[in-house]
Amino acid sequence: MKKLFKNIIGISEDINKQSENTQNAMFGLFITALIILLSVFTFSVFIQPSTWGPYGDFIGGLLNPLLTFLTFIGLLITIILQQTELKEARKEFSRSANALDNQNTYIQKQIFESTFFQMLSLHNSIVNSLAYKKKTQKRKNVEDIGRSCFNHLYTDFSEIYKNKKNKKAAPYTGDELKTIRQAYKSFWDENNRILGHYYRYLYNLIRFIDESSTEKITYIRLVRSQLSDQELLCLFYNSLTENGKKFKPLIEKYKLLDNMNKKHLLAPNHKDFFASTAYGE
Repeated sequence: MKKLFKNIIGISEDINKQSENTQNAMFGLFITALIILLSVFTFSVFIQPSTWGPYGDFIGGLLNPLLTFLTFIGLLITIILQQTELKEARKEFSRSANALDNQNTYIQKQIFESTFFQMLSLHNSIVNSLAYKKKTQKRKNVEDIGRSCFNHLYTDFSEIYKNKKNKKAAPYTGDELKTIRQAYKSFWDENNRILGHYYRYLYNLIRFIDESSTEKITYIRLVRSQLSDQELLCLFYNSLTENGKKFKPLIEKYKLLDNMNKKHLLAPNHKDFFASTAYGE
């Protein structure tokens, strides 16, 4: 009977508890009206034909307001059911929208990771292509390739710095940062052909991570793990100059010097040129 009732008023089987309770109330009214109609019909069978006219008038007067009331109640219940179904439709739409957002987030992350690992691979290729060759009185015919170049490059810068600081004829004013920059300028003039592309690309790799909307720390750690001790020392002094001034805030933000051995700096107080965050402190 209840299934027939649902088919008559066109209610879906896929309903929640609230809709079920509303339908039960509507079904109860339907049964009540049906019982009244059956009772009236049954009673009318047993009355005398001569009384059918007055009886019909009585029944009409009784049933008309009753049926009108039941119709009104049914209309209210139908409105409630429609509101409930609309609410469920909104929830379903919200779930679909959330699923779409999650899918979009996943796709964006996949695109980011693909680009990141391609950039990281290219960065390693740049490192591997580095070539150092120098002939001096102290170190005759020094040649090296790849990441090992930074060992020689840092030694070169260290010697230039010490000469700048110790040479009495040099225009040294006592400003340590100025001395570092003067020494690095001389070093850069000799070695920018080796390091120029390296620093530009490393900066853009870190900036790419910084400008992304994904979780950054995981990818920063991957880059940081690639950098050798001598690379970090060279990066430290490069970022104190005009060439690396844009890089310095990112170094401090993402703790890029976390693995650097500060004991290998050219002077202990040089570490103060960077915020403590650069060292992961």
